[in-house]
Amino acid sequence: MSSQKQAASQLVLSVRQVARLFARYKRDGPAGLVSRQRGQRNHVLPDGLRGQALSLVRTRYVDFGPTLAHEKLLELHGLRMSVETLRLRGICTMDEANAYLPEFMQDYNRRFARAARND
Repeated sequence: MSSQKQAASQLVLSVRQVARLFARYKRDGPAGLVSRQRGQRNHVLPDGLRGQALSLVRTRYVDFGPTLAHEKLLELHGLRMSVETLRLRGICTMDEANAYLPEFMQDYNRRFARAARND
């Protein structure tokens, strides 16, 4: 069995992918093995779009589940949103979303809250 075949088996990759990685390693050294997606932002909404979507959900769709809210944002407002975060947590109902809300708010505020400039 070839070394690339063994590596592919151990890494659960195709032999072809291992060959590509090996070629990048020979060409670029260890830096060639770093994902080219590293540092790129995924699923980030353009400035203003997130606020617009949140405003719509809070005013018109507050009692909708994440999937239905997503459908209405797309269907009626042309806003394509992601519900992956809730789905990854297994949240499928409004009760589950409400139960998750305090944890979400605490994490969100920890990451994004800023002190007011003026009292």
